[in-house]
Amino acid sequence: MEKRTVQNIVVEQEKTRSNTKTTKSRAEVWLKGYLQGKGEIPAGTVTRDAENEGCKYSTLNRAANDLGIVRTTLSRGGTTWQLPTGGPRLYLSLGSMQYMKACKPCKP
Repeated sequence: MEKRTVQNIVVEQEKTRSNTKTTKSRAEVWLKGYLQGKGEIPAGTVTRDAENEGCKYSTLNRAANDLGIVRTTLSRGGTTWQLPTGGPRLYLSLGSMQYMKACKPCKP
């Protein structure tokens, strides 16, 4: 059994971080290509096909968040995913919107 030194632990953590980044990057590339030009796709279909490609749901979800995937909840139930259109989206929480209203605008 290998002795667990601080250096060994740090090396293991760096390998894990590197692997996570690589895995998420691959998921981002796959998801972008999968959704490209298809419009809204049921979330269940996306996750099933991603799992068939060896991508875990948690990794797919992180990739979707980083890509700004638009998730729409349908009135009849279910959710769809699609690539964002146009530029990056800015999501503000209610708290930050209230803060912005309370701030005085800067004078030019």
